[in-house]
Amino acid sequence: MHHTVRPVAGAVAAALTAAMLACSREAPTNRPEASTGQAEPTADLAGDWHLRPAAPLRPGPLGMRLTLTIDSVRDAQLYGRLVHYVSGNVGIDPARFRPFEGTVSAGALAIAIEDADPAGVGLGFAGQVSGDTIHLTTFALGADTLSRDAIWLLVRGEP
Repeated sequence: MHHTVRPVAGAVAAALTAAMLACSREAPTNRPEASTGQAEPTADLAGDWHLRPAAPLRPGPLGMRLTLTIDSVRDAQLYGRLVHYVSGNVGIDPARFRPFEGTVSAGALAIAIEDADPAGVGLGFAGQVSGDTIHLTTFALGADTLSRDAIWLLVRGEP
């Protein structure tokens, strides 16, 4: 059985790979080489994360609202699902998206979410974790990168 990468998924993966490399260069860690026996902070990522603009938007249309649930984190892998997605005043059934796997290392996080429909559009996120906020350095919707700056956040907690 031969698998092919769809162009949309390939574009999201390429954007996320570039963002992860940039994040790892920009965020050196002071972590010792040897294990200290302390739990990695990545274990605290489980829960609901809501997309927010980094600065308040002017009054107007609702814009994009989405919620990701990270169900579990194991080593540098995280697992979750898209649970809420509204663009403008149109709700998009989150069941049409596959559960996701992402990576997190030294505070740099990357998630790619595939649409179950081969003609559909996937989502991609990459950023730096800081407590209950993920500062997105890349936010991609299909082949379109909506942001390469930290103007979007994923925030833990209530919508």
